[in-house]
Amino acid sequence: MLDRHCHIIYGLDDGAMDLNESIEMLHAAKNAGVTAIVATPHVCNKTFDFQLAKARKEEIGNHAKELGIELLLGAEVHWNALAKIPLDSIAQYCMENTNEILIEFNLHGTLPDDMTHRIYDLQRQGLTIIIAHPERYEFVKKTPAIALDWLEMGCLLQLDANSLLAPLYSATRKSAFAMLKQDMYTYYASDAHKADDYTRFSRATAWIKNNYRDSIA
Repeated sequence: MLDRHCHIIYGLDDGAMDLNESIEMLHAAKNAGVTAIVATPHVCNKTFDFQLAKARKEEIGNHAKELGIELLLGAEVHWNALAKIPLDSIAQYCMENTNEILIEFNLHGTLPDDMTHRIYDLQRQGLTIIIAHPERYEFVKKTPAIALDWLEMGCLLQLDANSLLAPLYSATRKSAFAMLKQDMYTYYASDAHKADDYTRFSRATAWIKNNYRDSIA
């Protein structure tokens, strides 16, 4: 099983704090049935140290191989960072060996005014846009049609699987299940920041496989 969204590279963001925690996350991922991980550190501005990310990915990757896990590098690029990164440089943040780029918005912000124009600019660069955890954005919870607009624009939606385990009557959980029922998601992922997130991911994955085996990966 491929986990396409994980903050396992230590010292880059609010995920793993040190190498030991990265290794702990690897073991938890293996226990959850994960065989490959795309490490997606947050890219919040153009000063992101991509070379450091590559070096630590290789370091952690050696431990991953011992567990039978393939570790790939990608990024979770914040919308505000996109405007500051030259278009011809953005491709380096794609998931390794793909043209897919994972982007996120402010969870509690408003829909960016330049969203449509910017997405089309990225697509003209040959990139496939994946929207991270759409069910968690306040503007999607209030106006679910925004997620449909993304799909009509050719974007793909990626579920934070652990959103399915949110409190029973939470807006995030309600939004996640609504989009699942409409087959709006192409992918699901852990968005793991710590080892315990993989315990929850295992539970969410089991439910998805039992109910949406053929429609989401």
